[in-house]
Amino acid sequence: NEDYLTLSELAKAMKTATPKEAVFLEILAISGMRLNEMLSIKYADIRTQKNRAIIILRKTKNKQKRAVILPLKIINKIKTVFQSKTYLFENLYGRKYTDRAVQKHFSDVSKRIGKRVTPHLMRHWFINQRAEEASLFEIHSLASYVGNTFNILVKHYLSGKFKESRTYQPVKRKLDKELQRQKKKK
Repeated sequence: NEDYLTLSELAKAMKTATPKEAVFLEILAISGMRLNEMLSIKYADIRTQKNRAIIILRKTKNKQKRAVILPLKIINKIKTVFQSKTYLFENLYGRKYTDRAVQKHFSDVSKRIGKRVTPHLMRHWFINQRAEEASLFEIHSLASYVGNTFNILVKHYLSGKFKESRTYQPVKRKLDKELQRQKKKK
C-alpha cells in the first residue's frame, strides 16, 4: 500500500537519510505534527521538563493552540544539525525552512528507498501506530492530540488501514459503534 509505511520501511529511510532528512523523519514520526506546524516552531515555544520538551504549537490548521511532547534529545539533535537561532528549523541564511525544501528532502529519501514518503505520510504513520492497540477513549485523546475531531481522525487517517488489517478490526468495531451512537444523537 503506497499510503502506509511499515516499521522496516521507516528504519530503511532513517538509515539512508542525511542528518537533516533523519531529523525531519524522526520528529514527524514521533509527533504527528503537520509540516507547517513543525516549521512554525520557535525556540520560545519550547519548554523543557526533565528529559522532555513540551512544544506549544501556535500556528495550527484549526487556529487552536495545542501542545506536543518530544524527547529532549531530539531537540538537542535539531540544534546540532540546523544551528538555528529563532525558528527550530532555519536554512543556511537564517530564514525559516520552507515546506517545499522539506518536501525536496522527502523526495530524495523516497528515491533512495523506492517508496513514496511524504511529511503527511509520517502523520498517518504516527496516528496508525498509536491507534492500533488503542481503546476508544485513547482514540478520542489521540484525535485531540493531533488537532482533529474524532470523526475526521477515523475517516481521513484510519479507515484505509482498518480495511487492510485484521488487527485493527476490534478498534474498527468500537469506532463504528461510536459513530453510529453520535449519528443517533443528531
